[in-house]
Order: sequence, then structure tokens, then C-alpha cells
Amino acid sequence: MSTTIIADFFPAHWVYGEYEQQLFTGVVQQIEQRFPDTHNVVLNLTWDGPQTLEAIKNIDQPVHNLFLVASVDSVATLWKTYVNMINAEHVYHIGNFDSDYQYNFFAIVCRDLFKHYETQDLTLTDLKYRWISYNRKPYDHRREFVQALADHDLLDTGVVTMGRNFPGDPRPDLYRSIGERDEDYVEYGHWYPLGSLESTPHEIPHDLFSLHNWHYWQHHFLHIVGCTVRNNDEHLFTNQIDFKPIIGLRPFIINGQTRKYQWWRDQGFRTFESWFPYDLVTPHTLTHNLIRTVQYVNSLSFQQLQNMYNEMLPDLIHNRQHWWQWADQQKHRAGSLF
Repeated sequence: MSTTIIADFFPAHWVYGEYEQQLFTGVVQQIEQRFPDTHNVVLNLTWDGPQTLEAIKNIDQPVHNLFLVASVDSVATLWKTYVNMINAEHVYHIGNFDSDYQYNFFAIVCRDLFKHYETQDLTLTDLKYRWISYNRKPYDHRREFVQALADHDLLDTGVVTMGRNFPGDPRPDLYRSIGERDEDYVEYGHWYPLGSLESTPHEIPHDLFSLHNWHYWQHHFLHIVGCTVRNNDEHLFTNQIDFKPIIGLRPFIINGQTRKYQWWRDQGFRTFESWFPYDLVTPHTLTHNLIRTVQYVNSLSFQQLQNMYNEMLPDLIHNRQHWWQWADQQKHRAGSLF
């Protein structure tokens, strides 16, 4: 019968925008092939807002199938409102939903564009930094962790970044930089205009496709992943930030959705929280677990950490090799949803 599309996208001149639009077009084509005789609504959840609500009001009824697509962002908070407004007979959740139609957009892009590193160069042999915590956008859980590091006099025991506050944020600025320049990361995803803070007020490069500062990466042990989403009751959101320690041959712990540990294992990867005093059973706060782990890692000598790394190395190599296979699977899933 017909397909109604409601969609806003990242700009096509952004790498993620280019891929988003290509993949979305492919999803629509699959829907029209699979459901040719029904009224289908395909709703892209990127940058939804008042225009989305207005477009929904103008949808012809009845709607047989509603397809919600979340790719470059975590699942929009209003998606349930959209479902109630459209009142379709069947609803399909595609992309970054916990559903049978889940695929990882970011793996598909990183599979094509992530900087190539040799395994032997990634292997830790000369430890200088016990841990790294990179944070660009100052989301609440990232701020909480960096503030806790300061409160426990731990900031200078590892490598920490924290982007400047969003415009209008009245809270104290926890900004920390390692001196990286935007222009050094243009080929790795810094698509914003150089020399302007209008699009990049955080003053930290938008590094999507590299391991960031090579010196720090090559010489650090534990990577603390500053995830985009914190709460476990939200749909799982996994992006290039999560991939870096896997691609980069490092053990990691997560400042974010802790159910992601089990999700990674379900995907065939190996996780490392059991090596550290990281308690997922008793009701410690996320920040408390992170601080305990930093204190534990700081208590060990470089030689002890190197020995621990050497014991982990078979699992780290497995993860790195498996990631590329998994990324291929994500591309296949996105192209064969039904």
C-alpha cells in the first residue's frame, strides 16, 4: 500500500550522517519488500522533537506496521509516546533497541574507518600509566566519577580528560585536557569547523576512529570506559567509545551500563571486571566500584600490573580478533532484518 517516512538525520557531510542515511535507506527498502501490502510508518529517532510530533499528527490511518529506528543516538525518551500516538497494529524496534532487530550502527562504521594498528604495537610492554579515563562530553556519571577522583586525591595517578560544560550549565567546570588539537583528529572523525567552539564547546577533539593519544595508549594498563548511557533500565547503547579497549588490546571496566558486561560476554567477548574489586552483586554505587578499582590498581607495582596484563593477553587478543568478525555480523544483521 504505502510507506510513510518521518526522519531527521545527522548532516550527510558528517561521517555518521552519511552512514546513517545509507543504512536507513536500506532499512526502508527491506520493509517495503517484506511488507508490500500494508501501510508502514518508518520513524527515525535521530534528533526528534516538535517536528516529529507534528508529522505524527498528519499520518494517515490506519497504520499496520510502525518501525522505530535508532542508530546514531541512544533510544529517544519519547519513543513510547510516539507508539501511543501512532497506534499501529504491530511495532518493530530496530537498531539500538533491546530487540530481535538490534544491530550496532557504530560497529559498521568503525569496521570501515577505524585506524589500523598492528597487534605487536598494541601489546603492553613498557608500562608508564596505570589507568586512563577519557571523557569528552560532561554527562552526569562522568562528572561524578571525575569529581570522586578529585575528592580521593586520585586525579594525577592516571590519565584523565573531561570536556567543558555544555553551554548554560551552572555547575563547576571539571575541565581536564591532555592538550590534544582538533585538527589532529579530522581524519578520525572531528567533523566540526576548526577554530570554532559553537559546535564543540567541550574543547576536546571528537575522536571516533583512533585510540587517541598514541603515547598514552601504548603505555597504559587499564581503560575505564566513559560510556554515553549510565542507567541499566535504558536500552543498551554501545558505541565507538566501548570498542576502543577491545580494538586496542586493553582490559576495561565500564563507567556506564553495567549490564553491558554480560552483553559483551553474550556477544562472544571476554570481560575483566572479575580481576578487580568491582562488585556487581552487592548494592555499591557505580562510582564507588570505579574508585575502589583505581585504588587497587594504584596499589600494585608496575611489574605486578605487567604480570596481570600478560595473563590477560590471550583474552585480549581473542577480543581484538573477534571484534572484526562481530562487526561483520552487525553489517549482515542490518542488511537482513526480516
